[in-house]
Amino acid sequence: MNVPSAPTIRAARTEEAEILNELTKRSVMHWGYEPAFLDFEPESITVDAPFMDLARVFVLEASGEIIGYYAFIELKAGLSLDKLFIEPRHIGSGFGRQLWNHAVNEARRIGAVEFTLMSDPNAAPFYAAMGAQFVREIETGWPNWNLHEFRFDLPVNASPRHGIS
Repeated sequence: MNVPSAPTIRAARTEEAEILNELTKRSVMHWGYEPAFLDFEPESITVDAPFMDLARVFVLEASGEIIGYYAFIELKAGLSLDKLFIEPRHIGSGFGRQLWNHAVNEARRIGAVEFTLMSDPNAAPFYAAMGAQFVREIETGWPNWNLHEFRFDLPVNASPRHGIS
């Protein structure tokens, strides 16, 4: 019997960019978008070597398989959670929460007092459940599809709102 290993979170490696890029596409398509959606502002979902060099990227893996990942980038306005994606067959299994908790702790570790994120409408309920505060809805060029902007304040010496710290 092959028992899967417990999930671990580690820093991503630049050579994993294509794996993460394909995982992102699968995760986006999970929500029923047409394939042309992947070509709408592709820079917002693309993971490539230049992105990996720019971002702080962590992967969650178990038994050698990358199940999900997140990425922080520094913007002029501060720290931004630029990506958080899970393999579609694992959505709803708690791995997103594990990545979120790790991201909160990582942001705190590097001295941030808050971070922002832009969310797909389908993921907005997840971020709200994690304690992120809705800021505004931003109109896009894709018909009937708007980004949801959130902010998450990092209280000093507090653990993440949910679960594992």
